[in-house]
This record gives sequence, C-alpha cells and structure tokens, in this order.
Amino acid sequence: MSKIIETTVYTFDELSESAKDKARDWYRSVMENNDFAEFVIEDAARMADMIGINLRSRTVRLMGGGTRQEPEVYWSGFSHQGQGACFVGSYAYKRGSVRTIATEAPEEHDGKIQASNAKLNKLTRELADLQRRHFYRLSARVSHTGRGEHEYSTTIDVFNGDNDADKETAEALGDLLRDFMLWIYRGLETEYDYQNSDAVVDETIRANDYTFDENGQREG
Repeated sequence: MSKIIETTVYTFDELSESAKDKARDWYRSVMENNDFAEFVIEDAARMADMIGINLRSRTVRLMGGGTRQEPEVYWSGFSHQGQGACFVGSYAYKRGSVRTIATEAPEEHDGKIQASNAKLNKLTRELADLQRRHFYRLSARVSHTGRGEHEYSTTIDVFNGDNDADKETAEALGDLLRDFMLWIYRGLETEYDYQNSDAVVDETIRANDYTFDENGQREG
C-alpha cells in the first residue's frame, strides 16, 4: 500500500542562520564550476592584445559535439601553494600600449585606486621602458612545460631582433610576462571569491526558489 508523506519545506529566508550556512554549503558543492573563468580570461586576452601579448588559441570540444576556440591559458586555484595561471603565446612591442591601457583600465575611479588596474598599468609602462632601452626590438615566445599551471610552468625565449637576448634582458622581460600571468591569476581569484561570497550565493538560491528542510538540507 502506498503512503503519502508530507514534508515541510522552507525558503532560504525562513531558515535559521546555522541552516542557511548548510544551504550555502550545499549550493557551493553542487554548483561549483569554472564558468566564471571564461569571462576573466576573455578580458585578459583583450588586455594582452593591447599590450602586445598574443595568446595562442586552442580548440575546446563542447558537450553538444561542437568545438570553439579559446585562449590557451592554464590555471588552478585557489587554496593550495603552487597554484596559479600561465599562458602560451608570444610578445612584441605594441605602439601606444601605455596610453591604450591607461584608457581601457584607468588606475582610479571616483577618486579610488583600482588595485588590479594599477598593477596592469605599471606592468605596461615597465614593458614599454624595457623596449625603449632596446630600441623596441625585443620579442618573446612563451611555451608551456606541461608541468603545473603557475607562472613558472612556462619556458620564455626572448629575442633582440634576430638574435637571442642577453641573459639580463631575457630575465627582465620574462619576469614582466610572468607578472602578467600573476595578474590573470589574481583576476580569477577575485572573481571566484565574489561568485562564492555569501551575498551572491544567497541571491542565487533565492532567484532559483530552492527549498530546504529546517536544518538547511536540500528538499525538492
């Protein structure tokens, strides 16, 4: 004989604070994905192009059977040492890069310093200064070692015109390109923290009308 069992369910705002914490934990565990990274990396590729960094594209297979192209950026995060981001591509001087980045990513907004933009502007100025000292002839090729995803998981070959750059110059340019990799990683970390913040998770739970038992366990 079948039985009908009635269960009382609660909206998120009807839960106690401890039950809300459990509801948030549930949402983060089942909804965790890397979709947020796509937009961060797309923006990083746009800024890279303005600086003179060309991120190589790779083919990614989609669940529906198709494919798409995306920048070849490797990353992992965010709770362990050794995690980070790196890219595969090339670099050459781009005229007007300092002015372009200053316009697209202003260091101040409403009188407040934008830390990420400030770092990007500083990096762009330092690249331009290094190029100026070498008559704008420097270029680089960045490849992935296949071991890890942080900035030192790359090999950076630096050239001065048609010749290999001297060791000091190669290290200086390599350090700046790795600083850009760190800038990408910080952008990913910032967006991850935002998407998983209580405020954003709470609003997403509300928007989807999820319900729970009194202890914050998912129901329905």
